[in-house]
Amino acid sequence: MPASERSRGRAPIGDKVAAQALPLARDCLTAAAALTALPLRRPDPRSPELARSSLFFPLLGLLIGSVLLAVNALIAWHLSGPAAALCLVVVWAAIGRDWSGGAATWPVVIFLAALKWWCLWRSPAMHTAAFLFAPLLGRWSMVVLATGARDADNPGRKFNPGIRFREFALTSVITAGVLMTLAQFLGIVVFVAVAAVVLAARLAVHRWLGGIRWSLLLIASSTVELLVLWLLTLLAGGVA
Repeated sequence: MPASERSRGRAPIGDKVAAQALPLARDCLTAAAALTALPLRRPDPRSPELARSSLFFPLLGLLIGSVLLAVNALIAWHLSGPAAALCLVVVWAAIGRDWSGGAATWPVVIFLAALKWWCLWRSPAMHTAAFLFAPLLGRWSMVVLATGARDADNPGRKFNPGIRFREFALTSVITAGVLMTLAQFLGIVVFVAVAAVVLAARLAVHRWLGGIRWSLLLIASSTVELLVLWLLTLLAGGVA
């Protein structure tokens, strides 16, 4: 049988790889659009495309942390103490779009940023762990809170039906794996502590607020980041 006939109806391996890689790249860009200040089209938080991209939320958090590490290394040559901590907090808020929840959330965002500044100032020795762990766990917490959650603006429906147990399980495995790889026992301690708080917050949000909305997920992410900073500051002996 001629080679052309044997290959008829059979896609080349490269095409198959490309067909699988392109949707993953698209979902990664969607996550970047939702979670960072990159000039990309913002997805609807209730859309299937955001649900698919939620698998990349922890990795986007890790990327944000890597950028913060680079900024920290740059400013270390020029600033220190409170000034350096303030610069890092401003860059952190800008990169992570903490302010994008709307004007009503800005007082909370400013308050959380002030507490982050205090933690970074009090314990500069833990900056590396803080910048990698905090955004990673903050973005993971968004998936946990959104999984099967009711819509606060329309309690009769789910916030995003596409964010299901699969997304929760896979992002949890990714997050725990990264933490244990980077910090072993410390990573396990931080992950378990944050997981307990996030799961309790999930129950509280549904009981008292009737569901979630995107602005609440952003606030929750920033709050978890602050919790991680506080835990690391406490473990480093920086709380006085």
